[in-house]
Amino acid sequence: MDNDESIESMRKREADAASPDAVSNVPEESEEARAERVRIWRGLALPALVLGLLATILVYGNPASVTMPLFVIAVIAFFRHVMRLSGIQKPKRGSLFCFAVMLLLALSDCLTDNAFIITCNNIGICLVLAVALLHNFCDDRLWRLGTYFARMIRCAGGTVESLGDAVSDLLVWRREAGKGSRTVIYALAGAAISAPLLAVVISLLCSADERYAAQLGWLFGHVQPGPAMRVCLFSAASVLVAYCTSRFLLKGNLPSDVKERRQFPAAVALTALTLFCLVYISFVLSQFVPPPDGASYAGTAREGFFQLLAVSVINVIIVQAVLARFGDCAPLKVLLSVFCACTYAMIASAALRMFRYIGHYGQLTFLRVLVLWTLAVLSLLLAGQAAQVFSRRFPLFRYGFAVTCACYVALSLARPDYWIADYNLSRLEQDGTKLSFRDITELEMLARKTSCDAASAFERAGMLCVDFACDALGRHVAESFDYRDVLREKLGDKPFTPRSWNFSRARARRIVQE
Repeated sequence: MDNDESIESMRKREADAASPDAVSNVPEESEEARAERVRIWRGLALPALVLGLLATILVYGNPASVTMPLFVIAVIAFFRHVMRLSGIQKPKRGSLFCFAVMLLLALSDCLTDNAFIITCNNIGICLVLAVALLHNFCDDRLWRLGTYFARMIRCAGGTVESLGDAVSDLLVWRREAGKGSRTVIYALAGAAISAPLLAVVISLLCSADERYAAQLGWLFGHVQPGPAMRVCLFSAASVLVAYCTSRFLLKGNLPSDVKERRQFPAAVALTALTLFCLVYISFVLSQFVPPPDGASYAGTAREGFFQLLAVSVINVIIVQAVLARFGDCAPLKVLLSVFCACTYAMIASAALRMFRYIGHYGQLTFLRVLVLWTLAVLSLLLAGQAAQVFSRRFPLFRYGFAVTCACYVALSLARPDYWIADYNLSRLEQDGTKLSFRDITELEMLARKTSCDAASAFERAGMLCVDFACDALGRHVAESFDYRDVLREKLGDKPFTPRSWNFSRARARRIVQE
């Protein structure tokens, strides 16, 4: 009797395992949890698929064109949909600023040809988007810079973890879906099953008709397997990232609370800051001593610039550490004020050295512009830290975030290569249409070190095609320099389509064609 019952139970388990719904078995969950999975899948699957396809069409292999603003608009619309799905009907205050920064950086992508600026723009778009999402899905009023980065890392890990949730959502939706929804799945399964047999049929038809084979050969000749596979992988990855990131945010697993930081005795900071201030005051006073005989301010300007820049960055970090880890007392405020004043003096000294160096050699480079921009941003960030010294309630992170975004957007939209070329070209010593050998060397270096953004400056200065004549190595040299040849090398033979349209490259192409 017992044996008959065991045999019957085994048959029942085998029948259950062979049933069509066995593939959709998921861990037992409550009815509410399954309904929530179905709701999320229905709300996220199609928008994530559309966003992934748009990423492939607009961005793949095309990071700096007029399609970037369109893609950023699509990303903003997608995550606004995710917010509504989670119950956030109206973005928090400050979200519009983040969205505006993202759009301006995307606009800068299609206006410039500077590879460094384009890379920083796209990284900046991702970081600002992450800040906007954390701001809306968490209570970030007490967060500091380190908290934001920790939550970003947690969100990246949560995106990978949510791959399992994506599969479970699909399986639950598959089991709970109606007949119409299942028909789509069955249709996809039918297409997958028929693919091998369809390949055999196509090969037979090609062998039967040479014209049909030639037409298919032309079609597949333009579709290379390697690039096609990379496009498919990029599209699939974009869909998964969009869905899984949204899925993790909807779970609400990101903690909003901030752990209390350990506070150290103020005497530690007072002693350290006193020693630093004594050294810095002595250094500042030494700047008023005239240089020794024969020494040139311009000749020694570059020697100490990078050291002063490093000290300025270290000082900003020290002030932030003191504000975060030490208590609030009057002597500490006084020392921090002196410390900030000394830091400002060093920033000013570093900037003055760089201006003297540029004035002495008469050349601007992108690196020199970048370090001057860094000094300006450091001075603004230090002003926010000085404000927090006297008012611990001052929102330093939000202030620093806004200042950094605004300053970088200004740098990005300014197209620094154009102004660098314009300044350097105005400093060249011209003798009618003739240039010296030294000038022509600097001209060639400028042309090759700047992007297509500088083309307008060369055209405006009349330096598209110039002659030079001089004595070099004991013989008379008469040569010409054609900037349009350099532009042809930069533009290459890449096709110029509406999808890849970039205003800076279009302007350079116009100059080459004329």
